[in-house]
Amino acid sequence: MTELFAYLDQCLAEMQEANKQIDKSIKFAIKQGIIMPELENTDERESQGHQ
Repeated sequence: MTELFAYLDQCLAEMQEANKQIDKSIKFAIKQGIIMPELENTDERESQGHQ
């Protein structure tokens, strides 16, 4: 049972790390205007990214 919890804990940690990477990628893409290019300046993009 302890091994199962250790394994699940590791899976959770890996998922959270992957989530951070995805978040960074999305924020970068918004900054570059790849996603949501209708946002004109980076200030608007930044505030949109934090919603």
